[in-house]
Amino acid sequence: MSTLNQERAARKVKEVIEKNLDIDGGKLLKSVDYGIGFQRSPGRVFKSKGFRKALKKLGFSIEAADMVVAKILRTGKEENQLKASDQVYKRLGGYQQEPDGGNKTQINILFIDKTLAKRYGFKDSDKRTD
Repeated sequence: MSTLNQERAARKVKEVIEKNLDIDGGKLLKSVDYGIGFQRSPGRVFKSKGFRKALKKLGFSIEAADMVVAKILRTGKEENQLKASDQVYKRLGGYQQEPDGGNKTQINILFIDKTLAKRYGFKDSDKRTD
């Protein structure tokens, strides 16, 4: 169950997103009357189950975000498709660190649209199995 403050904070987050405002978490919490301790550690609110439930009531959920990303991948401009695919990689763990803790990053690429693969010069023979 969400507290009144968590619901207010969720509504404020929605407003900030809709108006494309630039505000940090502490200031956002101050605007909805959270105490100084929460303002200094806004993650305590933003990571709470109640806050997440309040966001979900407002239409913010992982499932909703996944649907938006999928729509962009199917119908968006190429630049937006690339940004959306980056989000898919992050969500599915496509960026993996080296087991020895090195700085190399492995990127697993899946081209959903064959026209994109052609445009960037990838062929079926470029697939790696290692």
